Amino acid sequence: MKKILTSLAFLAFGLSSDAQILWRVCGNGLDNPSYIFGSHHLCPGDFCHTVYGFDEAFACVDCVVGELDLVNIHPSQMLELSAYMALPEGVELSSLFSPEDWDFLYKELKSLFVSQTEEMLGLKPMAISVALQNMIAAKTFPQMEGQTSLDEYIQRLACRASKKISGLETFEYQADLLYNTPLEKQAEELLEMVSDGNQEELLTQITEAYRGESLEKIWRLFEESFEESHQSWIILCPVKMFLGKLQSIITHLQIVFMRQRECFVY
Repeated sequence: MKKILTSLAFLAFGLSSDAQILWRVCGNGLDNPSYIFGSHHLCPGDFCHTVYGFDEAFACVDCVVGELDLVNIHPSQMLELSAYMALPEGVELSSLFSPEDWDFLYKELKSLFVSQTEEMLGLKPMAISVALQNMIAAKTFPQMEGQTSLDEYIQRLACRASKKISGLETFEYQADLLYNTPLEKQAEELLEMVSDGNQEELLTQITEAYRGESLEKIWRLFEESFEESHQSWIILCPVKMFLGKLQSIITHLQIVFMRQRECFVY
């Protein structure tokens, strides 16, 4: 990771000393600059207009590349997602845990999901983790209810401006990354999340750091909370794939690239 950050430091220049979530990529034979914008799904869409230089950068690009193409998601993909999330036939969720861990986990799930608990028992551990993350986010940031996410907002801006929209990940890649990892690994991550009572505070700290455009604070929170956890692979796994694709795309187009999952600019 340190090598990746160092190699990109020669190409990326902040638009100001304070704004750290919008970067210009230029030089090294590029005809036109591109821009990297670190996004965060717990900020409303119009937050991007408060970032110094964003509107000017957005106006001059040809293409907006996000983690996923959120404008052109087909309804059938949501049905496919249900299949990814469901436990394989014949597998009981309880079988993935020791009796002691299952007793603890079931009580916690029943407390959290109440009437939906039995429905949760048919899902893979990662699907329950995602539902839990969404629940914690909704509780921590109730003002985000009904708001358009930052990534989708920017892509819809691009759509209205007739700019090309693309995604670095496919729907299938993301679903496979989340839900087709070994069930035992997913179970460890779910147990870790439920056992951690610090989620709301951590989300608040990350969001405040993002709004303050401080990558240093975000990175420190990552090192303290995620780097050694079972969930760190969700953040780090796609990075190498992104870097390879970005290098190719930037040489051909002016782009704004958005990275939602952890708000880090690489």
